[in-house]
Amino acid sequence: MSNWKVEFAKWLPSVNVCHLIATKDQREEILKKTINPGKFDVCLTTFEGVRICMSSLKKFTWEYIIVDEAHKLKNEDSIVSKKLRELSSNYRLLLTGTPLQNNLHELWSLLNFLLPDVFSSAHDFDEWFDLGAKAETGLAETEEKNKSVIEQLHKILRPFMLRRIKKEVEKTIPPKVELHISVGITEQQKSIYRDLLKKSTLEKGSSVTYYKNILI
Repeated sequence: MSNWKVEFAKWLPSVNVCHLIATKDQREEILKKTINPGKFDVCLTTFEGVRICMSSLKKFTWEYIIVDEAHKLKNEDSIVSKKLRELSSNYRLLLTGTPLQNNLHELWSLLNFLLPDVFSSAHDFDEWFDLGAKAETGLAETEEKNKSVIEQLHKILRPFMLRRIKKEVEKTIPPKVELHISVGITEQQKSIYRDLLKKSTLEKGSSVTYYKNILI
Protein backbone atom coordinates (compact mmCIF):
# COMPACT_ATOMS: atom_id res chain seq x y z
CA MET A 1 0.00 0.00 0.00
CA SER A 2 2.79 2.43 0.84
CA ASN A 3 4.32 1.94 -2.63
CA TRP A 4 1.00 2.71 -4.32
CA LYS A 5 0.61 5.88 -2.22
CA VAL A 6 4.06 7.00 -3.40
CA GLU A 7 3.13 6.31 -7.04
CA PHE A 8 -0.09 8.32 -6.81
CA ALA A 9 1.76 11.19 -5.14
CA LYS A 10 4.38 11.13 -7.91
CA TRP A 11 2.19 10.76 -11.00
CA LEU A 12 -1.21 12.13 -9.88
CA PRO A 13 -0.55 14.60 -7.07
CA SER A 14 -3.87 16.40 -7.68
CA VAL A 15 -5.88 13.25 -6.91
CA ASN A 16 -7.35 12.83 -3.43
CA VAL A 17 -6.28 9.32 -2.39
CA CYS A 18 -8.04 7.69 0.55
CA HIS A 19 -6.09 4.88 2.15
CA LEU A 20 -8.75 2.58 3.59
CA ILE A 21 -7.07 0.66 6.40
CA ALA A 22 -8.48 -2.63 7.70
CA THR A 23 -7.68 -1.82 11.37
CA LYS A 24 -11.03 -1.32 13.09
CA ASP A 25 -10.60 2.04 14.85
CA GLN A 26 -8.97 3.78 11.90
CA ARG A 27 -11.32 2.10 9.43
CA GLU A 28 -14.51 3.32 11.09
CA GLU A 29 -13.19 6.89 11.17
CA ILE A 30 -12.22 6.76 7.47
CA LEU A 31 -15.60 5.31 6.47
CA LYS A 32 -17.49 7.96 8.43
CA LYS A 33 -15.55 11.04 7.35
CA THR A 34 -14.26 10.17 3.87
CA ILE A 35 -15.73 7.09 2.17
CA ASN A 36 -19.44 7.36 2.94
CA PRO A 37 -19.62 11.12 2.14
CA GLY A 38 -17.66 10.43 -1.08
CA LYS A 39 -14.87 12.88 -0.25
CA PHE A 40 -12.18 11.10 -2.28
CA ASP A 41 -11.06 10.38 -5.85
CA VAL A 42 -9.25 7.09 -5.30
CA CYS A 43 -9.83 4.46 -2.63
CA LEU A 44 -6.66 2.49 -1.99
CA THR A 45 -7.19 -0.68 0.05
CA THR A 46 -6.36 -4.36 0.41
CA PHE A 47 -8.37 -7.49 -0.38
CA GLU A 48 -9.20 -7.68 3.31
CA GLY A 49 -10.32 -4.05 3.28
CA VAL A 50 -12.72 -4.76 0.41
CA ARG A 51 -14.17 -7.75 2.24
CA ILE A 52 -14.71 -5.90 5.52
CA CYS A 53 -16.01 -2.64 4.00
CA MET A 54 -18.16 -4.13 1.25
CA SER A 55 -21.41 -2.52 2.46
CA SER A 56 -19.90 0.96 2.03
CA LEU A 57 -17.99 0.26 -1.20
CA LYS A 58 -21.07 -1.19 -2.92
CA LYS A 59 -22.81 2.18 -2.72
CA PHE A 60 -20.63 3.57 -5.52
CA THR A 61 -20.45 2.93 -9.25
CA TRP A 62 -16.68 2.97 -9.67
CA GLU A 63 -15.07 4.37 -12.80
CA TYR A 64 -12.18 1.90 -12.51
CA ILE A 65 -11.47 -1.15 -10.39
CA ILE A 66 -7.75 -1.86 -10.57
CA VAL A 67 -6.60 -5.08 -8.91
CA ASP A 68 -2.94 -5.64 -8.13
CA GLU A 69 -1.78 -9.22 -7.43
CA ALA A 70 -4.71 -10.24 -9.66
CA HIS A 71 -3.71 -13.91 -9.73
CA LYS A 72 -5.68 -14.15 -6.49
CA LEU A 73 -8.82 -13.96 -8.65
CA LYS A 74 -7.97 -17.12 -10.60
CA ASN A 75 -10.42 -19.04 -8.44
CA GLU A 76 -13.85 -17.55 -9.11
CA ASP A 77 -15.23 -19.24 -5.98
CA SER A 78 -12.79 -17.59 -3.57
CA ILE A 79 -14.16 -15.01 -1.12
CA VAL A 80 -11.99 -12.25 -2.60
CA SER A 81 -13.14 -12.99 -6.13
CA LYS A 82 -16.82 -13.10 -5.16
CA LYS A 83 -16.63 -9.84 -3.21
CA LEU A 84 -14.90 -7.89 -5.97
CA ARG A 85 -17.49 -9.14 -8.47
CA GLU A 86 -20.19 -7.49 -6.36
CA LEU A 87 -18.74 -4.03 -7.03
CA SER A 88 -20.18 -2.06 -9.94
CA SER A 89 -17.70 -0.37 -12.29
CA ASN A 90 -17.33 1.00 -15.82
CA TYR A 91 -13.83 -0.40 -16.37
CA ARG A 92 -11.64 -3.08 -14.81
CA LEU A 93 -7.91 -3.61 -14.95
CA LEU A 94 -5.93 -6.59 -13.60
CA LEU A 95 -2.22 -6.42 -12.76
CA THR A 96 -0.22 -9.59 -12.16
CA GLY A 97 3.34 -10.79 -12.45
CA THR A 98 2.22 -14.41 -12.66
CA PRO A 99 2.04 -15.81 -16.21
CA LEU A 100 -1.37 -17.11 -17.25
CA GLN A 101 -0.28 -20.67 -17.82
CA ASN A 102 -1.52 -22.82 -14.94
CA ASN A 103 -4.75 -23.92 -16.59
CA LEU A 104 -7.38 -22.53 -18.90
CA HIS A 105 -10.12 -22.42 -16.29
CA GLU A 106 -8.07 -19.93 -14.25
CA LEU A 107 -7.68 -17.85 -17.38
CA TRP A 108 -11.43 -17.92 -17.88
CA SER A 109 -11.95 -16.71 -14.31
CA LEU A 110 -9.83 -13.61 -14.97
CA LEU A 111 -11.54 -12.91 -18.30
CA ASN A 112 -14.93 -13.43 -16.69
CA PHE A 113 -14.06 -10.82 -14.06
CA LEU A 114 -13.11 -8.34 -16.79
CA LEU A 115 -15.99 -9.07 -19.19
CA PRO A 116 -18.68 -11.22 -17.54
CA ASP A 117 -21.10 -10.75 -20.45
CA VAL A 118 -18.61 -11.95 -23.06
CA PHE A 119 -16.99 -14.75 -21.04
CA SER A 120 -20.09 -15.94 -19.24
CA SER A 121 -19.75 -19.74 -19.41
CA ALA A 122 -16.77 -21.60 -17.98
CA HIS A 123 -18.04 -24.84 -19.50
CA ASP A 124 -18.12 -23.42 -23.03
CA PHE A 125 -14.69 -21.84 -22.62
CA ASP A 126 -13.17 -25.13 -21.41
CA GLU A 127 -14.70 -26.98 -24.35
CA TRP A 128 -13.56 -24.46 -26.95
CA PHE A 129 -9.97 -24.52 -25.74
CA ASP A 130 -9.46 -28.07 -24.49
CA LEU A 131 -5.71 -28.59 -24.67
CA GLY A 132 -6.03 -31.97 -22.96
CA ALA A 133 -8.17 -33.54 -25.68
CA LYS A 134 -6.32 -36.08 -27.83
CA ALA A 135 -6.86 -36.36 -31.54
CA GLU A 136 -7.97 -39.79 -32.67
CA THR A 137 -5.28 -40.01 -35.36
CA GLY A 138 -2.25 -39.85 -33.07
CA LEU A 139 0.26 -37.76 -31.10
CA ALA A 140 1.37 -35.55 -33.99
CA GLU A 141 -2.21 -34.57 -34.75
CA THR A 142 -2.86 -33.87 -31.06
CA GLU A 143 0.14 -31.53 -30.93
CA GLU A 144 -1.05 -29.80 -34.11
CA LYS A 145 -4.52 -29.38 -32.59
CA ASN A 146 -3.06 -27.91 -29.39
CA LYS A 147 -0.95 -25.50 -31.44
CA SER A 148 -4.06 -24.31 -33.24
CA VAL A 149 -5.90 -23.86 -29.93
CA ILE A 150 -3.03 -21.81 -28.50
CA GLU A 151 -3.00 -19.58 -31.58
CA GLN A 152 -6.72 -18.95 -31.11
CA LEU A 153 -6.12 -18.11 -27.45
CA HIS A 154 -3.45 -15.59 -28.43
CA LYS A 155 -5.90 -13.89 -30.79
CA ILE A 156 -8.52 -13.68 -28.04
CA LEU A 157 -6.08 -12.36 -25.42
CA ARG A 158 -4.39 -9.77 -27.64
CA PRO A 159 -7.08 -7.05 -27.22
CA PHE A 160 -7.21 -7.55 -23.45
CA MET A 161 -3.59 -8.03 -22.39
CA LEU A 162 -0.51 -5.83 -22.26
CA ARG A 163 2.47 -8.07 -21.58
CA ARG A 164 5.79 -6.63 -20.47
CA ILE A 165 9.00 -8.50 -19.74
CA LYS A 166 11.93 -7.30 -17.61
CA LYS A 167 14.25 -6.45 -20.49
CA GLU A 168 11.56 -4.16 -21.94
CA VAL A 169 11.00 -2.34 -18.65
CA GLU A 170 14.60 -2.09 -17.42
CA LYS A 171 17.20 -2.32 -20.19
CA THR A 172 20.20 -2.19 -17.84
CA ILE A 173 19.47 -5.57 -16.21
CA PRO A 174 22.21 -8.01 -17.30
CA PRO A 175 21.15 -11.30 -18.91
CA LYS A 176 20.51 -14.27 -16.67
CA VAL A 177 23.51 -16.56 -16.22
CA GLU A 178 23.31 -20.10 -14.83
CA LEU A 179 26.33 -21.68 -13.18
CA HIS A 180 26.36 -25.40 -12.40
CA ILE A 181 29.01 -26.30 -9.84
CA SER A 182 29.67 -29.92 -8.92
CA VAL A 183 30.76 -30.32 -5.30
CA GLY A 184 32.16 -33.58 -4.01
CA ILE A 185 30.98 -35.15 -0.76
CA THR A 186 32.98 -34.74 2.45
CA GLU A 187 35.08 -37.44 4.08
CA GLN A 188 32.48 -37.76 6.83
CA GLN A 189 29.76 -38.36 4.24
CA LYS A 190 31.91 -40.95 2.48
CA SER A 191 32.38 -42.78 5.77
CA ILE A 192 28.66 -42.78 6.55
CA TYR A 193 27.74 -44.02 3.04
CA ARG A 194 30.43 -46.70 3.20
CA ASP A 195 29.10 -47.99 6.52
CA LEU A 196 25.52 -47.96 5.21
CA LEU A 197 26.47 -49.97 2.13
CA LYS A 198 28.46 -52.47 4.14
CA LYS A 199 25.55 -52.93 6.54
CA SER A 200 23.12 -53.28 3.59
CA THR A 201 25.31 -55.97 2.01
CA LEU A 202 25.06 -58.09 5.11
CA GLU A 203 21.29 -57.65 5.36
CA LYS A 204 19.98 -57.56 1.81
CA GLY A 205 22.59 -58.96 -0.56
CA SER A 206 24.08 -57.04 -3.48
CA SER A 207 21.07 -55.54 -5.32
CA VAL A 208 22.21 -52.46 -7.26
CA THR A 209 18.73 -50.91 -7.01
CA TYR A 210 18.73 -51.41 -3.26
CA TYR A 211 22.11 -49.68 -2.99
CA LYS A 212 20.80 -46.71 -4.99
CA ASN A 213 17.77 -46.45 -2.69
CA ILE A 214 20.04 -46.48 0.35
CA LEU A 215 22.17 -43.67 -1.09
CA ILE A 216 19.10 -41.59 -1.90
